Amino acid sequence: YLILGSLPISEFSKLVAFATVCFLPRAIYMSAIHSNDGLSYLAVAICVYLAIIAVQKRLPWPFILSLSVAICFAIYVKYTAFVVLPMAAAAFAPLLLNKSGLARSKVFAALAVVLLPALALLGMSIYPNFTP
Repeated sequence: YLILGSLPISEFSKLVAFATVCFLPRAIYMSAIHSNDGLSYLAVAICVYLAIIAVQKRLPWPFILSLSVAICFAIYVKYTAFVVLPMAAAAFAPLLLNKSGLARSKVFAALAVVLLPALALLGMSIYPNFTP
């Protein structure tokens, strides 16, 4: 609900979205019973929340580092959480495109801190699959 609270949508839309997520028993209970899908959903939601807060607070380094750790965790929980990589890049894109008052070098540095550790760890874990 914290993510929905930070978006400029009506209260009815927030309530419908929140109820949809909370009251889908298959998504909550069955996925937690049979696989790690529930944990990956939580990890992606944490990444979305941290990205929103980091952009709103103008990229403070503690949030950037937390987002980087959360992205690494989300990807290693389940590989289908790769969606957090383009999501993080898309969250920082408006800061590059408009006059946000932030230096582009700070935005690029924050984006590098967020994405490069996850990409490096993924590269190290994928490399053995490609060696004979």
